[in-house]
Amino acid sequence: MYNVDGQPTFEFGKRFRNTIRICPFGHSLIIGGFGNITKGEMDFWNLDQKKEVSAVKQAKSPCATRIAWSACGRYILTSVLYERLKVDNGF
Repeated sequence: MYNVDGQPTFEFGKRFRNTIRICPFGHSLIIGGFGNITKGEMDFWNLDQKKEVSAVKQAKSPCATRIAWSACGRYILTSVLYERLKVDNGF
């Protein structure tokens, strides 16, 4: 994370990740590696109002091609779609 001056303020770790999804209410963040990168590993982060960032949980969704937050911000949906994989399709 960077401040408005472009100075780094926080590092989320050095892992292979290619996807970031912020909760609709801005209190949580998912950083994940999908496709050929780390096979669906996701890190969940809590973004506190006091600008504190803390790791909450890790999860894995192998072969996932899409990820999205629900409108209420409590759930996420990962899916394996035919456009990329011909087997193991589902959500």
